[in-house]
Amino acid sequence: MKEVKIYSKNADFQKILGNETMGLNKAFKEFCDILCSIPMAEDSYASSFNVSCAASILMYEVTRQRTKIDL
Repeated sequence: MKEVKIYSKNADFQKILGNETMGLNKAFKEFCDILCSIPMAEDSYASSFNVSCAASILMYEVTRQRTKIDL
């Protein structure tokens, strides 16, 4: 799995989240330019994140990358 980079601090993009079990349906996947997933611990009891948790992780990562200071 490769890391998804947010290339521009000002670029708009659409975030589409799938459900916890089935993910996105094929029509939505075909519409997307990039698909990504959030890795989970291999020994986790859960097989996926709750969609609200996944949204929080995604928005955190977008904010982290967009506010990163290059030293």
